[in-house]
Amino acid sequence: MTTEDIALGVENIFWAGRFEVIDDGDSQWFLDGAHNTLSLGQVAEWYSKSLDPPPAQKSRVLIFSHYSEERDRVELVEHLARALVHHSARLNHVIFTTYDETEDGSKRIGMFIPSHPFTQPS
Repeated sequence: MTTEDIALGVENIFWAGRFEVIDDGDSQWFLDGAHNTLSLGQVAEWYSKSLDPPPAQKSRVLIFSHYSEERDRVELVEHLARALVHHSARLNHVIFTTYDETEDGSKRIGMFIPSHPFTQPS
């Protein structure tokens, strides 16, 4: 295996949930499992470069979840916010969610959507 083979493999790897884009025809989802300040900065840059200027009717929503006892969640959110601003990746809404388990230990995602979601001031 040559250095070129390795470089080609790294360039063409697909890792679900890492710089992944899913387009269902109605929505475009940008997924990434970034988990530290370095990777959050890279995600903000990737996201901003991946977007076309949106038509006015399209909404950009960030869903953020974090679970780690070793990392400071406030520091991560602040770093992500600064990186998004730095790369001009404007959002219309941000949803913060938590890791949640039911009493029997099974995992679930809450389906509650507030009638008046949080919005960024104009």
